Amino acid sequence: YDYEGIYNNQLSVSRKLILENTQNYKTEVFDLGSTKGPFEIETLDKEDKTYAWFEKSIDISKLDKGTYTLSIYTKTSNAENYDELTDKFRMINSTTTINSKKYTVKYNKDRSNRIELIVE
Repeated sequence: YDYEGIYNNQLSVSRKLILENTQNYKTEVFDLGSTKGPFEIETLDKEDKTYAWFEKSIDISKLDKGTYTLSIYTKTSNAENYDELTDKFRMINSTTTINSKKYTVKYNKDRSNRIELIVE
């Protein structure tokens, strides 16, 4: 999540998930959009956060094998942010198979608990 800025107009919010291969730095970008949240968010800046939420399914089945970092780029009418996703609680560790490739999402404790996607 990133709540800096005004989120009062869904059309003025741009949010993208960026997967970057740690070996060759090739990136894949997915548009996440924004949606109205299930409750109001109150922040110190007192700006409207109505569309600060996102929920989107993405197709990762065509990714090349490798290890990917996950970052979120968000832009609103008055703010812009780019952050690597991390797992502060060290709880993420999930594996699945798609089309004979194994996909693992986990935190990397050696890289400040960043979340990584490993495609094998």
